[in-house]
Amino acid sequence: KDSIITQPLKDLKYFYEPKPNTVIDSSNWPYRGYYTINSDGLNERFEYPLKKSEKTYRIITLGDSFTYGLLVDTKDNWPEKLEDLLNNQLNCSNLDKFEVINLACQGYDIQFNVHRYKIRGQKYQPDLVIWFIVNELRITNKIMPLSKTIEDQLHKNKKLNKLDKYYSWNTAWELILNQYGTEKILAFQKENLIEFYKLYQGPLIFIYLDTIKNSHKNVFNEFLNQEYKKYWSYTITIPPDQKILNDGHPNEKGHQKIAENI
Repeated sequence: KDSIITQPLKDLKYFYEPKPNTVIDSSNWPYRGYYTINSDGLNERFEYPLKKSEKTYRIITLGDSFTYGLLVDTKDNWPEKLEDLLNNQLNCSNLDKFEVINLACQGYDIQFNVHRYKIRGQKYQPDLVIWFIVNELRITNKIMPLSKTIEDQLHKNKKLNKLDKYYSWNTAWELILNQYGTEKILAFQKENLIEFYKLYQGPLIFIYLDTIKNSHKNVFNEFLNQEYKKYWSYTITIPPDQKILNDGHPNEKGHQKIAENI
C-alpha cells in the first residue's frame, strides 16, 4: 500500500501503478531488490523529457515483473541493460543517443499494459516498442478480487501462511481459466491488442517466454503481422542458472542475457 497508487476505472477497477518518486525495498523476499521509481511512476534510473532530440532513438518496453525487474535493482533489469548496451556498442551516424523507457510493472497483463501505455507511454513518442509476453492468458483485473476472497477465507479459517498468497493467486487463475476457457480469453486479449494498435502503429517487437504455446503465439502473430508494417517476434529461454529461485524470474545474469539477445 505504501508503494503503489490505484486508479479505479470502469473497465479496470484494479489498475495500479508504482508511486512516483519513491525507492521500493523488496525486503520481504528472500532476495532483495531496490526499485527507484521516477517522477512518472516508472522503474527507472533516469528522468526522460517528453520531447526528445532529433538524434535520439527512443524505445519503450512493456511487460510484467520479468521486464519490471522483480528482485533485482533498477540498474540491473534488462531494459536498463539494453539501454547501456545500445549506447556503448552501437554506432549510428545519424544518432547520438538511445533511450529505453521501462513501462512494465509486476502483475501486469496485456490489458494493464495497454492502459499503462495510453497514460504513460504515448506521450514519449517512441521509435520502437518492445513487449515481453510471459503469460498471454492472465487477466489481472479478474484474478485480483478473486484471489483476495480466497486469501480472506484462508485467514478466516486460520490457514493463512506466507505461501498462501501464491496459492490464492494460482487458485483464482485456475478458476477463471476454467470459467472462460482458452479460446474466449485469447479473443479478449486480441481485443486488447486492437486497442493498443489504435494508440501505436510504429515498429514493434514481441518477445515471448518459451513457456507460451505456439498456437497462442500464432493468434497474436497473425493479427500483428496484418496490422504492423514493421513487426518482429522472438522467443527467449531463461536457463536455470539465470533464474532466481524456482519461479522463473531472471536474476542479474538473466537480465543481462535478455538484453544481449534483444
